[in-house]
Amino acid sequence: MDIRISGHQVDTGEALQKHVSSRLESIAEKFFSRTISAQVTFGLAPHSGFRCDIVCHVTAGLILKGAGGDIMLKCLERVMDGEQWLDRDAMHQIVDQLGKPVERPLELTRRETEVARLVSFGSRNKEIARELDISEGTVKMHLHNLYEKLKVTSRTELAILVRDKGLS
Repeated sequence: MDIRISGHQVDTGEALQKHVSSRLESIAEKFFSRTISAQVTFGLAPHSGFRCDIVCHVTAGLILKGAGGDIMLKCLERVMDGEQWLDRDAMHQIVDQLGKPVERPLELTRRETEVARLVSFGSRNKEIARELDISEGTVKMHLHNLYEKLKVTSRTELAILVRDKGLS
């Protein structure tokens, strides 16, 4: 499992990173057998405290962001039963993408490449902004530029293209 550990205004030393990786791998192995990657971010919390955000990416179910509650419920029920779920609309989008030529020269800035890579890990705009220490508005600007440059129309298309090009 690919585990990325970062700190937002917090230093994450080697000992903490090893501890987090070890514990997260054991938890993921126990509860999420199909975990492919995780993002752990430490940050400052109010009143001199710390907070830790953990996002695990599993391959058990895939639905589109705009899917209705009934689809989400079906997905959760199947995944909880140990099955995998791929939403029909998501599958159609993926199949459509497989038919498109993907050999496009990637002339991206370093920051656009970082944003695209984080999108392919499933990170949300807020998480990307925190990880790169930029505003959400700047993330949206980079996404707009990526969509234009790469001729994609969604995060799913962008993630597929990034993985095909080996940027993730």
